[in-house]
Amino acid sequence: MRQVHRYFTTYKHLSGPLFSVGGPSPYDVRQGEVGSCWLLAAMAATAQQQPQMIRRMFEHIEPDSYRVTFPADNGAAPTATVSADVPFRWFASEPLYAAAHSATWVSLLEKAYAKAFARAEGYEGIGGDHPRMALEQLTGWPVRDYDIDGDLSRPDQPEEWRELLAAYANGAPMVAGSRIAQMRTDIVPMHAYAVTRIERDANGVAFVWLYDPEGLNAYPNGELPLTFDEFVSYFYYVSIAEVGAGFDELRADGVQFDLKELFP
Repeated sequence: MRQVHRYFTTYKHLSGPLFSVGGPSPYDVRQGEVGSCWLLAAMAATAQQQPQMIRRMFEHIEPDSYRVTFPADNGAAPTATVSADVPFRWFASEPLYAAAHSATWVSLLEKAYAKAFARAEGYEGIGGDHPRMALEQLTGWPVRDYDIDGDLSRPDQPEEWRELLAAYANGAPMVAGSRIAQMRTDIVPMHAYAVTRIERDANGVAFVWLYDPEGLNAYPNGELPLTFDEFVSYFYYVSIAEVGAGFDELRADGVQFDLKELFP
């Protein structure tokens, strides 16, 4: 990640709704000038798979202030109260840190996360960690890291596809980590991407769709589609939040999946 000197900053008031129509959406998420891709990708992945979970974290307590409660499976849910004032660089039109295209939830959730989990360092304390931690703290569910071997001659690739597709179909928020060495210029090395779709196209080709919270490459709709062969070549792990109690209630679209149909 690039080094940024954060001089000449001030706090400005965010305007606009907490969530846009149909939100929260993974496509709202834009990373700012701190290395928080691990957190922003987890936020986008949760917004994709469990948007109602994001909504329920926010409690409007007074004009332009919210109490944000992070889920926890041990009964000790961290909370943070935040206002709609966030850092801007002088004369800049967008926040210094994370922002959303048409809502304020992204900036406020990042601010609340920094306040709850990096109290001493603030925003600078959320640079460079692992998506597993963010997914655990955003969902309250256990998270496992699923290793992708990247060796296309290995016979376990079909099983890897089945594992990831089953997790996605079950509503699991998922974040993929890119490899250090990259042959493609449109994939950021050592970077976290939200998994937004896993499916086969009309020709039966397996695809994984990824959203880059940093937005350095202008993909159509902000998503990078990779065949599964490409995915296991350029990415080396997927952090998967294990869907817990309340799945039927939280899944916004109400879709139920029959794994026999997915895996005939």
